[in-house]
Amino acid sequence: LDGTLAHYDWWQGVDKIGAPIPAMVELAKKFMAEGFEIRIVTARVGKAFPDQVSESYYHIYDWCEDNLGAIVPVTCEKDQRMVACYDDRIKQVMVNTGIILEDYLKQ
Repeated sequence: LDGTLAHYDWWQGVDKIGAPIPAMVELAKKFMAEGFEIRIVTARVGKAFPDQVSESYYHIYDWCEDNLGAIVPVTCEKDQRMVACYDDRIKQVMVNTGIILEDYLKQ
């Protein structure tokens, strides 16, 4: 969510979710139109701040409805059915090699 689907300018509170990032919002809408299930994966609903989880869901669902036109599932975990993850902090590792793709492509 933060920094990928919504503009992120450091933590400003559970009720503050940034403006939509047009390219990613359009990609999410495209996937939904093609019948894919998309999910918001965010630390906002993780274990680090359990007192904020319920309120976080409320604000994320509201943001999704306003910007994606639908409420989509929200989680802090990936699962075995996930086929792709778009994120501002992930480093992709090539399967079964330990090689970071970003480093490999620089060579």
